[in-house]
Amino acid sequence: MAFRQTRIHSHGKNSFHPIGAFTGQPIACFDRSLRATIEFFADSGAFDGVEISSWDLSLDRAYSDDGARRYAQEIFESCRDLSLQVFSLAAHLQGQCLGDRCTARTIAFQGGEVQKAYQTALNQGFRPPDDDPFKVPPTVADMSREKAAMDLVAVGRLAQYLGDFQDRSVPVSGFVGSAGAWDDIFPFPPIPTKLGSSDDPKNVVIEIGNRADYALNVIFERFRPVWEDYRSRGVRFGLESHPGEIAAGDIVSTKRFLDRAKREGFADTVGLNFDASHLVWQHVDPITFIEMFIDSIWSVHHKGVQVRSNRPANAGVLGGWTDFGDQSRRWDFVYAGSERDATKPEEIIATLNRLGWDGAITIEGEDTNFDLPAAMVQAAKRLAEVDLPPAKGLFDAAFTAK
Repeated sequence: MAFRQTRIHSHGKNSFHPIGAFTGQPIACFDRSLRATIEFFADSGAFDGVEISSWDLSLDRAYSDDGARRYAQEIFESCRDLSLQVFSLAAHLQGQCLGDRCTARTIAFQGGEVQKAYQTALNQGFRPPDDDPFKVPPTVADMSREKAAMDLVAVGRLAQYLGDFQDRSVPVSGFVGSAGAWDDIFPFPPIPTKLGSSDDPKNVVIEIGNRADYALNVIFERFRPVWEDYRSRGVRFGLESHPGEIAAGDIVSTKRFLDRAKREGFADTVGLNFDASHLVWQHVDPITFIEMFIDSIWSVHHKGVQVRSNRPANAGVLGGWTDFGDQSRRWDFVYAGSERDATKPEEIIATLNRLGWDGAITIEGEDTNFDLPAAMVQAAKRLAEVDLPPAKGLFDAAFTAK
C-alpha cells in the first residue's frame, strides 16, 4: 500500500500536493542563515512548508528526549508563524559519515571536534599514503562515526516530535554511503570474493563474497541501532537512491537494499526518498522505479536534470572529473520543470496519484546557471501548474446511457 504522510489528504495552497522547499543548498551556496532561508521561502508565497537540512540545526539540543521535544516545538512554532509546515528532515551528510568509508571528504561534513582531531593528527605527523590522500587515522574515523550515529538519533527524535505537533509523519531523508563499495563499482581490476590463498591450510583466508552484499553487511551493522530507535518512535528513514550510495540511482541496487531492509525487519521503517534526477541520466525509467517501490517511498524530491543528447559529450556520462556546469558533460542538474528538465514531472505526479501515494513534494534546487532561490520559486510555480487533483472517474462514463 502506498504511503500517506497524513491521515487525511492535505492540499497545497496552489496545488494538489503540498509543495516544500529544501533548505540545504540555498544556505550553503548563498551564506544565508536557516531562519533567513525559511523566511525567504515563506515570503515567496510559492511554498507550503520546508524540508530542513538537519546539519543546519543545533542537534546537540536533541541529544535527549526532553531537549528534542523543546527544540522541535521551537522549530514547529517558528515555521507555523510563517504559515509553513515542516514536511521532512534531511540527514544526508550524517548518514554518509556513518555508512561510508571515513575520509577527509566525509569528515568535512562534520567540522568541530572531529575536524580538530584530524588536524591534530596531521600536526603530530600523520600523513596519508600518496595513493589514498584522503585517508584519516582510525581514531578519527571512530570519532566521526560515533558523532554521526548520535546526530542521526537526534534527527529521529526531532522528526517524532515535529510529527506529533503537526499530526503528520515527518520522514527523515538521507544517505547511507556504500561502505567503500562505490570504489569497486566498475569490475576492473576483477573484484575478489575472498582475501588470501587457500593453497596452504595454514593460510588465513577472509571471505568477502559479493561486494555489494559485503557492503550491506557493514551498513546495516552501523545503522541498526539508529533504525531500531527510529522504529520505536514510528519515524521513517528514506534512502535517496543516488550515485555514491549502496542504492546507486538504479532499480537493481535499490531492490537489493530494500530486500535487505525487509530481511532485517525494517520494512516499515527503512524505505526511499524518491528523486528522479538521479535516475534519468542513467537511463533508468522513473515511472518503473515508482511502480516497483511505491510501498517504500516515504518522501519525494523534485529536482531537474538536463541530458544533452543533441551534441557530443567530451567528458562522457560520468563527467570525466569535471565540475557541475561544465558544458562538456553529458548531463547536469537544472531547476525542476524548466524546458531543460528531462524528468517529466506530470508523468511522475500522475503515477504517484494513480498508485495512491500522498504527501508533500519538496523542491530541491541545484542549477549552475540561475540564482538558486529564485530558481526554486520558479520550480514550485511550475510544479503547481501541473500538480492537479487526480481524476474522480472515467471520462467516457458520460457517454454511458443512464
